[in-house]
Amino acid sequence: MNNYYGTDAVVLASRERGEADLYLTFFTKDLGRISAVVAGVRLAKSKLRGHLTLFAPLRLMLTRGSTVWRVIDAESTERMSAAAIAYRKRCADFVLRLTGDEEPDLDLWDVILDIEHIDTFSDEMRFKLRVLEIGGFLPDAAEQARFFTPKARAFIIKRTDDVLFADTHEREAFEEGIEGILRANHMLY
Repeated sequence: MNNYYGTDAVVLASRERGEADLYLTFFTKDLGRISAVVAGVRLAKSKLRGHLTLFAPLRLMLTRGSTVWRVIDAESTERMSAAAIAYRKRCADFVLRLTGDEEPDLDLWDVILDIEHIDTFSDEMRFKLRVLEIGGFLPDAAEQARFFTPKARAFIIKRTDDVLFADTHEREAFEEGIEGILRANHMLY
């Protein structure tokens, strides 16, 4: 007898498996990060084909197979621009770096739900900062000087707007600051 589980989810990664299947990695509200097979989804006749969009929230129905989760049904309606997909992919990759399988985290789930609103570089950086904060990796204001420029620290505490990222050097320095925090916490990838 199979047990079926319904949960809200966001697709974080996808790779082809065999001729018609996909192997997807989700972050779910109830189960945390899981990977699952979607059988036959790449076939033209598949009912799930248009619903499993990367980085879009969806309602998921799945069952645990003998070795892997299997997706039974999914529903999503959001469509995104190419730029939004790029920002959201980097955010999803960031979450995948910092999470393990089947470790539910409702605080992180709330942040991941906001992935559908990431449309700019500033949105991406705010998302990453929130993930670092939830994970306990974001240093206090005094320690942030080790990783970020004064303009970046002002952005972090929301005293400035997105003008910071008009400067390519500041963008690169900000990203390096986030990577520095991960290295300092032994979160190498």
